[in-house]
Amino acid sequence: MITTIYLIRHAECQGNIENKLSGITDFKITQKGREQARLLANKLKDSKITEIYSSPLSRAVDTAKPIMRECHINSLNIVNNLHEIDYGICDGMCWIDINQRYPNIKKEWKEIHHYPIGMPNQENFIELQKRIIDSIVKITNDNLGKKIAIISHGIAISSFLCFAKKLNIEECNKLKQQENTAYSILEYKDGKFSLIEEAKSEHLKGMIL
Repeated sequence: MITTIYLIRHAECQGNIENKLSGITDFKITQKGREQARLLANKLKDSKITEIYSSPLSRAVDTAKPIMRECHINSLNIVNNLHEIDYGICDGMCWIDINQRYPNIKKEWKEIHHYPIGMPNQENFIELQKRIIDSIVKITNDNLGKKIAIISHGIAISSFLCFAKKLNIEECNKLKQQENTAYSILEYKDGKFSLIEEAKSEHLKGMIL
């Protein structure tokens, strides 16, 4: 029996375009994000997904809603532990302010390709990975033989993909870049996850906003 999981990063949110560490701060999705979500839903409408799970943050929930409509799913399952990493006192802050207050932290988000980042009071990456793995394993075991979608966040998803690819969490720089609404496809069989497709975003090609 094969269970198929579509692991999806949320659509663009205000924190993304303002160069902020979104983390557990509840930034709303942008107009562009809504279009990304619509295109993703259209891509997945024939996927035969029957259950959708989401982080409680609105940028994930609002990404899930168009998929629900296209796949004719009436209810959304909210799982609190699918939320993004908690960046501690830097959560929700922009990089200009972070650099001024904490000059020891890397100056550019684009320079950070190696984890853990090390924000003050940040959630531990091992703890993050454990809660994400535990959540996805439970969701999967509750839906054996089905096709399901899980909407979460960039670093949260990366931690699970490291697990699926048997990489250490510090090696997540080896993963493909996840665009907003990028999705990875995994299969679960005989107690093991196999990564079939990673960070697919072909639904966004030609998008103009």
